[in-house]
Amino acid sequence: LGASEGSLRLTYLDVPVLMRFAGPAGAKVKVHLFAGPTAGFLLNATVETERPTSARTNVQDRFKTVDLGWTIGAGVGGTLWNLDLRYGGSFAGITDEQRLGGGAPAPVLQDVTYRSRAFLLLAGIRLF
Repeated sequence: LGASEGSLRLTYLDVPVLMRFAGPAGAKVKVHLFAGPTAGFLLNATVETERPTSARTNVQDRFKTVDLGWTIGAGVGGTLWNLDLRYGGSFAGITDEQRLGGGAPAPVLQDVTYRSRAFLLLAGIRLF
């Protein structure tokens, strides 16, 4: 990052549409696989710099507001519980090259394609 150090934090609301393939209907514990498209809606984008001075800059206008992507995963579940491991990412870059231009604060770098990638561990309990 050169003379400055910092971090970029992006917050999305993800809406997955998943096709799920589950084990036999009568089993007490079922293994399942799933995959499908995901739409991520950008809620917040900030850069926090630590050097030379501490500052927080809103850079939401430098990123696309919708991130279309994919999710795949597997899980195991019983009658009242569920455990999933998911992996997903973007189909395309999440930045708009014209918006980054020369005015992006560090650590948002020019001439770089940013794509989202994430692992997710989900644990759930059925209440009814």
